[in-house]
Order: sequence, then C-alpha cells, then structure tokens
Amino acid sequence: MYPKKTATLAVTLAIAAGMASAAPAQAVGSGPKSPAGCASDLLCAYAKAGYTGAVSTFAFHHSATRSEPALVSAKSLYNNVPLGTDEEGRPGGWCWKIYNGVNFTGRTMTIRPNTGVTTIPKSFGAIRSDHTQWCTK
Repeated sequence: MYPKKTATLAVTLAIAAGMASAAPAQAVGSGPKSPAGCASDLLCAYAKAGYTGAVSTFAFHHSATRSEPALVSAKSLYNNVPLGTDEEGRPGGWCWKIYNGVNFTGRTMTIRPNTGVTTIPKSFGAIRSDHTQWCTK
C-alpha cells in the first residue's frame, strides 16, 4: 500500500467522522415545546398539575390586584410568551409574577418566558394577584 495515499485517506476519514458526530445546529426561533392547549403569547393556567385538565389563558400585559377564579385555582402554569427585545433594545421577555396575597403582596413567584411551573407548591397557597413585567435575559 502507498503510505502517502493511506495517510491522506486516514485524514479524510477523520474529518468526515468529526463532521458526522457534530451536533446539528438548532433551528432559529425554536424553543421549549409548550404544553397542549397553550397558544403563543399567553399565560396558560391548568386546573391540574403537570399542565393537565382545563386550561384558561391570559394575555401577557395583564395585571390584577385580585386574580380571576381560574388563576386562583390553577395547579400548574406555563408562560408561553416568546423571548424578544423591548423598545429600548434590551433582550428578554415578559415574565409573569404571581402573589399569594391580594394587591401584589405576600409570597411571590416569577415565571420566565417559555417556562412553567408543573406543580404550584401547596406551601405557596392560592394565586391572589398577578402582573407581567419585562425580565432581561
């Protein structure tokens, strides 16, 4: 066998193997898959844990000093608002902030864009008020 051809073939195969094992590029705009029944640009409140049961949706520029019944009794939440850039050019997205007291008081939990809470802890209590705010990355 010819040493030069064998070396060239070995290098070519090594390069090809490295290219084949490289992870494919992630598609632009792709992100975590939202739960069933949760449309884009909404907060989805599920009646049961694990994003199951009846779903109620809320627009992202929402603010309520006393939460609506579907949010008060929610057992899981998913913030399906995509990441983007605000009017000042800051990257981030609309976060949903929930409180266990009325008028934005008590314990708080922030749900970032494209994330959720599969089970709202019993220790948190019921959601009594909520609002959205811009969160940077």
